Amino acid sequence: MSNVLQTLKLSWDEVGTLIGSVITVVLKQDVTCRAALDDYNYWTVSDTAGRFSHDELDILLDYVEASREIREITFHGDSNTTVALDMGLSQALLEKETEHILGAGAHQGGWALAHRDRT
Repeated sequence: MSNVLQTLKLSWDEVGTLIGSVITVVLKQDVTCRAALDDYNYWTVSDTAGRFSHDELDILLDYVEASREIREITFHGDSNTTVALDMGLSQALLEKETEHILGAGAHQGGWALAHRDRT
C-alpha cells in the first residue's frame, strides 16, 4: 500500500515570506525575512531589517512548542539578540504556516525547497 502525501515546492523567497508572515502574526510586529541555504544541508532565516531579542525568541519557541534541543541550539551564544534563526526553529515555523495551507499534519508530507549547487 502506498501513501500519497501533499508536498509544497517552495523557493527560498517563498520560504522567507511564509516564515515572515507567521512571525509577524506571533510577535505582532511587521517582520520581513530572508531564507537561504547556509550549507549543503543546512538553511536559516534572517530578519532583513533588525534583530530578534531573547524575549522574541522565547515567544516564537513557545508558539511552535519547541523541543529542548531546539531551545538549546537557539540560545547557543552569549548575545541577547540574533539576526538569524537556526534551521530547527525555522522548520518549526514553516510547519506551522504550511498547516494553514495544506491542513493539519502538513509536515507529514513536507516541502521541497529549492536547492542549487554552489559551483
